[in-house]
Amino acid sequence: MRKNISYIIAVFITATVISGCSTQENTLLTRTYHQITSRYNIFFNAEQSFNEGLRKIEQNFSYDYARILPVFIYTDPELALLAESDMDRAIRKAGKIISNKSITARPRERGGVFERGPDFYNKREYNRWVLESYLLTGKAYFYKHDYDAAIRTFRFMTVEYDIDPIRYDAKIWLARSYSETGRFNEARILLKRLEDDPDFPERLKAELNKTQADYYLKNAEYGKPIPLLENLLETGASGRERRRFTYILAQLNEITGNLEKAAHYYRQVARMNPDYEMALNAQMGLAGAYPSGSPENRELTSDLYSMLDDPRNREYLDQIYFALGNLYEIEGNSEKALEMFTISASTSGTGSSARVRAYETLGEIYFERRDYSRAEAYYDSTVKYMEKHNPGFEYIFNKRNILSELVGYLDIYKLEDSLQMLAAMPEEDLKNEIDRIIALREKEQSDALLAAREMESSESRLNLRDLQSLRVQAERSSDGKWYFYNQSAVNFGKAEFQAVWGSRRLEDNWRRESQESIMAESTEEREYTGEEDPVAEPAEEAPEGSLMFYLQDLPLTEESLFESNERIKSALSGMSRVYTEYLQDYENASWALEEYIKRFPDDEYIPVKYYRLYEIYNKEGNTSRAGYFSQRLTEEFPESRYARILEDPRYLEKMAEMEEEAEEFYEETRQLYVAGEYTRVVERVSDARLKYQGSLLIPLFEYLEILSYAGTYGNIPELKKELASFIDKYPGSEMSENASYLLTFLEEDYPDIAEETGLIAASADFKSDETGEHFFVVMIDNREELINRMVFNIINFNVENFPRLSMEVNSENFSSARQMLVIRGLEDRETAMEYLKLFESDEKVFIEVKEEAENLIMFIISPANFRIFKDEKNTGNYMRFFGEEYDG
Repeated sequence: MRKNISYIIAVFITATVISGCSTQENTLLTRTYHQITSRYNIFFNAEQSFNEGLRKIEQNFSYDYARILPVFIYTDPELALLAESDMDRAIRKAGKIISNKSITARPRERGGVFERGPDFYNKREYNRWVLESYLLTGKAYFYKHDYDAAIRTFRFMTVEYDIDPIRYDAKIWLARSYSETGRFNEARILLKRLEDDPDFPERLKAELNKTQADYYLKNAEYGKPIPLLENLLETGASGRERRRFTYILAQLNEITGNLEKAAHYYRQVARMNPDYEMALNAQMGLAGAYPSGSPENRELTSDLYSMLDDPRNREYLDQIYFALGNLYEIEGNSEKALEMFTISASTSGTGSSARVRAYETLGEIYFERRDYSRAEAYYDSTVKYMEKHNPGFEYIFNKRNILSELVGYLDIYKLEDSLQMLAAMPEEDLKNEIDRIIALREKEQSDALLAAREMESSESRLNLRDLQSLRVQAERSSDGKWYFYNQSAVNFGKAEFQAVWGSRRLEDNWRRESQESIMAESTEEREYTGEEDPVAEPAEEAPEGSLMFYLQDLPLTEESLFESNERIKSALSGMSRVYTEYLQDYENASWALEEYIKRFPDDEYIPVKYYRLYEIYNKEGNTSRAGYFSQRLTEEFPESRYARILEDPRYLEKMAEMEEEAEEFYEETRQLYVAGEYTRVVERVSDARLKYQGSLLIPLFEYLEILSYAGTYGNIPELKKELASFIDKYPGSEMSENASYLLTFLEEDYPDIAEETGLIAASADFKSDETGEHFFVVMIDNREELINRMVFNIINFNVENFPRLSMEVNSENFSSARQMLVIRGLEDRETAMEYLKLFESDEKVFIEVKEEAENLIMFIISPANFRIFKDEKNTGNYMRFFGEEYDG
């Protein structure tokens, strides 16, 4: 009997070896052979590489306790780079299984004991490890943060293997990919379908819950992940994951106001044998989990102060001070809280997450107090040290930019105001004031030198007691003076700066790592002033400390005073816009606008200032002040656009309707010009002037009129004259630039006027490129399943034949019927030609698309020619060039 069994096994193995080399046969023997060799040879190595990359990510990931901890730990792009080589190796190994081990041939149907159900015969893949390889490939792309490739992989699986259970794995990973790339609507729809699917496998319920919890956290829906994470704890989450979910539950309950449950989970974390940092943060997390006045808060405050003396906590002092700040804030002691947050910011290393959290908190405190200069400084430091992938980065970055613009305007206003104040002094008083400033400066330099020596010897910063003393001194001696002439205030400012940011080299934009200028040009200011902000030419610098050094920037001449006033106008207008549009600080916005009116009552932009004040006071509900400025606007400027808006609430709506109608009328007129109907063009332009008076399109109509006269009479000298007049009438406009361009060519007797006007487009020629980068393009029918299959065939081809090249495969629209598959990364023409020839001869590239292969158009193309090709959308033109240039 044993002999018979051995014989059967031997025959089985022999038959498998003989027949197993081909994937075209689909029998039990070939399936078994290819599944065994796929799993225990290639897939095993691919999975090992994937797991090694995953291990690197897990071992090097560090939690930012300033934020809600992540459900998954694959968010850090630096860690993605750390695991990239392992993930690439996994992709290459998995690609070999997909290319060489795929069995898609339909098996012969059998009856009797070998009879199979219809699901078996309807499969699209009979080697399970091919499916697993696709899934592993998608996950590897995902962990590399190549989300486009991951999404293509998972979408392909959901379409191609829509009756196989592995489709659910792919859909979960697809939902995660959507969440990571901000495609939240697609993620939400997909997760809802999975949740409602009665066939969804039990084995994946935990993964679905994690994915849903991650989605809700990313969308700041903090109540919804709580039951999901609680369910995960009950159903067997273990180890580091279990501790992380418990900590997240503590944070979420704290945010949603369930402080009792938050405290419960923080205490649970401490009992789960976490690492020291998590245990310490759980202890500090309790600082926000007890209500004001509770005995637990008093006890915790005492514990935190004791922790400051523990040598083990030396590297966590910033976090402990931050926790103390939270406790004092809960107890309503805002000044003590501010003190603790300031110490936290100045205690830690520059890369510390607690320092970032302290900077952000201090920014919020000063922002709420409308101390925008300090708020901007703290937000700026937050941006500098916060990780770019942090969920809160974009919000803080935008807020910093807004405040940077505002602070820039404030600084300009304060400086110019002070300079004008000094310039207005009698000569003797001005000289005395400058002598006083020089004496103060000399004393300041002497004090600074002494302080620097003391700091070098002690290697320590000023403490908060010193800062508080300086603050009190500054406040008592301010007397309403300009900040930079209040020496006590200056001393305090310098001391506070050093306490928070340390000793800094004197340079512009010292906080910014890239030293970039943030304040952008104000759109409103262009509207109001009609010109760029005036900037004084740099004068030859006087010796520092001399009388001339302090006199050189004073606006003592009529010209310099005009320039100073223009800068003040620009600053006040910019301030009012930022206060109104971004900060909703209507009190300061109205101050800036009224200051503008008080300083410059005869300015041409007073009507818009009146109207802005009318809007602001209406928003505040101050109908009395709103009515006052409404009345001034209508009485003083009855013909202005803004007075008309007040008189007719539908004025802007009517203007928009008129512009839309004018645009349609202009397009019809332009078509008549192209057709040579010059007389009709001139008639329609006359109609447009009357019908669309005030429209922004009138310059375009008039430009057509000038060209039409030229087309009718052919009078080039007259055309030159009309163009010059047009340029003077509409300086700086787009059509004025066109007119200048045409006029230049006319003055040079350029013969082909029509083409240079841009009304007749010249056809661009394709250019030869012998050495530069090339793309490989496949023109393919616009069918999703065909495109997905071809993309994967190309990816496998690239991995197998060009592993050293880093190539991208993208699908781009060409027309409603055709798509372009564009392969980038071919370094030169020679490589591209080699790629094309090898591609055309490789049968595996056309697996399952053999019928469609006859309709494929394939070619290589330089980037410059590709841009022309996409614009012209004429395949025949390029293929003629391709035949001559590459196949000739």
